[in-house]
Amino acid sequence: MRAMLLRSIDGRLRETAQRSSSKSPTSMQIKLHETTFGEEEIAAAVEVLRSTMVTSGAKVREFESHFGPNGVMCNSGSSANLLAIAALCNPVIEDHLDPGDE
Repeated sequence: MRAMLLRSIDGRLRETAQRSSSKSPTSMQIKLHETTFGEEEIAAAVEVLRSTMVTSGAKVREFESHFGPNGVMCNSGSSANLLAIAALCNPVIEDHLDPGDE
């Protein structure tokens, strides 16, 4: 499922790049005003929004499962960054971050 999702995203990005002014495959340009979402992705997002289960539920668990047993959904990129730093600072793990580490 993850590979299929990644291929779908890659395909959408390439389609958008082909519609851009640059036709060179080595210089993919994606204009900020052009969407890379197809009808399938939009319908899936609307389905989740209508369910009101946007931060938990079956779709979230399915999404998390594509990232291994420790995949965790976050409400934002900022929360994801904080969670990652907290995990890296966990004294239980080998070579964890210490105060002052960069």
